[in-house]
Amino acid sequence: MAAEGADLLGAQAAQAAGSAIVCVLPFPLDEYQRDFSSPAAATALRSLFESANAHLILPGERTEGARSYERANEVILANIDLLVAIWDGKRASGRAGTGDVVQSAISRRIPVIVIAPDEPSRPTLLTAPDEEELANPIALDLARKPLNLAGLVSQILSPPQGRRARQGLIDLLEEKNNYRSIRFEYPLLLKLFGVGGMTKASTIATRPDMNDRSTPAANNSCSYLTPQRELLRDFGRIDSLANHYGRIYRSSTTSEFLLTIVAAFFSALAFILFPFIAGISVVTQVLVNGLVLLDSMTRTTQRWQERWLDYRVIAERLRCLQFLRPLGLGLTQSSAPFRRHSESWVEWYIRRYERALGPPHGTIRTSDIAHFAKQLAEKEIPEQLKYHRANFRQIWLLDRRLSAAARIALASTIVVAGLFGISAYYFGGTTRVPWTPIAIVVFFVLPAMAAAFNGIRAAADLALLAERSAMMAAALARLRRVILSTPMNYDRIAVAAMRSAGIMGDELGEWRFVLESRRTRAQHSRTSWRSWFSSRRHRKADSDTPGKS
Repeated sequence: MAAEGADLLGAQAAQAAGSAIVCVLPFPLDEYQRDFSSPAAATALRSLFESANAHLILPGERTEGARSYERANEVILANIDLLVAIWDGKRASGRAGTGDVVQSAISRRIPVIVIAPDEPSRPTLLTAPDEEELANPIALDLARKPLNLAGLVSQILSPPQGRRARQGLIDLLEEKNNYRSIRFEYPLLLKLFGVGGMTKASTIATRPDMNDRSTPAANNSCSYLTPQRELLRDFGRIDSLANHYGRIYRSSTTSEFLLTIVAAFFSALAFILFPFIAGISVVTQVLVNGLVLLDSMTRTTQRWQERWLDYRVIAERLRCLQFLRPLGLGLTQSSAPFRRHSESWVEWYIRRYERALGPPHGTIRTSDIAHFAKQLAEKEIPEQLKYHRANFRQIWLLDRRLSAAARIALASTIVVAGLFGISAYYFGGTTRVPWTPIAIVVFFVLPAMAAAFNGIRAAADLALLAERSAMMAAALARLRRVILSTPMNYDRIAVAAMRSAGIMGDELGEWRFVLESRRTRAQHSRTSWRSWFSSRRHRKADSDTPGKS
């Protein structure tokens, strides 16, 4: 903010050292200069402002008091990875003071380098406590540590360590744009049950308002025109990749269950056509199960599920940036940007991508607020509402129809069994029933169909996903009603934008949790079986060793 005192001195020193300078002012420059006590300081501010690489002027008013400065501080904190504070460690004497900014940064998990005025040569690091530090009997809000500047910068800028942690980032950088998929199982399943085409993945390339999003309003000088176009392009690419891997992952899991029906059908045919070949049905089942196992191994080694979820998270966070950036806000306000031990490559990538777009710049006028509110209430939220409502209808109908098909298959098995028993009694034996081959096929296929349909419902968590889409649609609809019925100022539209981003982030987090928890349970089950066999082998080896019982 280049306020008079340490703030202005620090900005001048940074500029002299060759750093880029971004000024965030709570008022227009002429009004802000009234805060300075001397003409020399006001002149220094104007000189710094005019030579700054970028500047963002917020629509503050004097009548708001300290709130204008708090708003500027919030915008600054939303666009930084690290805070340097000249601070004596005391509470702020008034609102929006240094102490308040430091505490707000810590609550957002932004590391703070503290330079004490009485010991300027010994800067310390102030961060939110780690889990292992919570047990220490210290005042956590004042727990300063020795500063290792090189290590701190490396933690902020470097992606997560280790090949496994970086594998997703490597995959994204090596993705090709001309990918193709021959997987058709999941789209086929939707068509078979009459729910195909009810919802479509929305990509930037197919949106009619693409040009509207990248074209600034006539009265809006805070449009980030070039970065916004780059953001649209990259969002479209990653969104398309997420759709691609989601389709092949769902097709792969669907094929596991559909192949059980195919295996049952061909086993029945083999049993009927080649009864003289012993075990022909077993051989058929083994071959189909081999295909399922090969497909499952390919799905795991190619990381289809992980890529789908990771790319979907990135795409949705970039979608949020489209309506947060014009307000000077960022994703760091809705997610912790500095998780030293648990940050994933996705969080790192989103944070670094956001910084690479450049700093906020321009002037946000009071007249721009209505434009931002209209953009959010009439484009961004309705688009999400349309998707979630269509997704709810599709998944809910698919779940109901799969459940009904499974019940019908089981009921049909019972009916056919009863009819076959009556026919056998009437004809004097099962071998004399003329439709015995049909009965055999039915007895093989119908139970397999019931198991497959219920398996698809359970594996896809259709009921839970439908519930989540309904909840997201309800939350977004409520938010839209509030935006349309409430007079908007900057603070209200900023809260609405962050709330919208939060709703979208919560939905992704819960969805990801469901799928990852299932994978964790499967891994735990495999580990338990390996441990059981290993313990059995060791016990047998001990019992076979002479001298041991």
